[in-house]
Amino acid sequence: MIAGAGNCVLRSENRTMQRRGALHALYAALLHAEVSLCRHLFPVFPTEALLHIEEFEAILPEIVQHGKEREPEVVWCEHSYLYPLAARVQRLFPKARLVCNAHNVESKLQERNAQLMKSPRAQQWLRMESAILKAWEKKMLSAADLVFCCSEADARLLHEVAPRGKARIEVVPNGVDTEHFQPGSRASTDPTLLFSGSAGYGPNDDAVAWLAKDILPLIRRAVSGCRLCLAGSKAAIHWGRFADGDPMIEVASDAPDMRPWFAKASVCLVPLRSGGGTRLKVLEAMSMGRAVVSTSIGAEGIEALPDLHLLIADTPESFARAVIELLQNEHKREAIARAARALVCNRYDWNILMPRAMGLLAEVCWPQI
Repeated sequence: MIAGAGNCVLRSENRTMQRRGALHALYAALLHAEVSLCRHLFPVFPTEALLHIEEFEAILPEIVQHGKEREPEVVWCEHSYLYPLAARVQRLFPKARLVCNAHNVESKLQERNAQLMKSPRAQQWLRMESAILKAWEKKMLSAADLVFCCSEADARLLHEVAPRGKARIEVVPNGVDTEHFQPGSRASTDPTLLFSGSAGYGPNDDAVAWLAKDILPLIRRAVSGCRLCLAGSKAAIHWGRFADGDPMIEVASDAPDMRPWFAKASVCLVPLRSGGGTRLKVLEAMSMGRAVVSTSIGAEGIEALPDLHLLIADTPESFARAVIELLQNEHKREAIARAARALVCNRYDWNILMPRAMGLLAEVCWPQI
């Protein structure tokens, strides 16, 4: 009798799951149809562009007035998701060159974010957003004269988006002010870990949750007294809950200067499972002479060699082992930190990168000079 009742319950649960699956599939199909219809009827803007439309409309009269006084030679688009707004400016000044600074391949970024979502509706929404972004990236690459991207990996992805786009795609990596971010005093002898970044940004929030839930407990089993600092803009709002009841986790919110926090750290952590472009947090930590443990995605686009300039790990267990190794092996930790500092000074210093960027800009926008 009990077994029969159990079977009935299982069959009921299976039917419920099937109904939910069917509803999710129907929702996804309706959302896909709605977005496809809207894209055929009128331009569907990426969400990020929609968030800035009000600001754009407010400054547009000023742009028009400046254009009457002196017609601009270059329309600069900061972030490819703002191209729908830059295109309106370009139509006002058709003689101007269009240059886009693509911090990320935004369509790929949202595709990765979708893979981290547990909710089927969230996954479908982000996939739709990825499709919208890809359509605008293709238009941008067909209209722009020059596109800057952060890495060779991003350059390849942009070429795949628009193989016949007219834009000249050039790689100028993110950089760091190595004079500002330079090694100071030795880190505290207490084992201290640092994660830095903007809170409220999806990939960073996911990284902090993954770190606190799955990685930090493994580290603490091997290293007693290990402290973790979560530092960044709006950190208290988004990450404060991870420090509740845990005196060994500190949240540093909206620090005016990150250097003291890097200086306290024994090891800097970059447990990103999503994102795009290259991460300033990696370059800043290296410039400060701090050893870094990162996922493959976190170190993407930076010409750093694993086990020489940083350690790479992609599972909670391997990430924790890498951190433990550096905390317990001072010689290796300092060797990696020195090699990392040399790398950023030779390859990622703004004093090296900016002349290249300005030379490319002049070559494309003022070839007659």
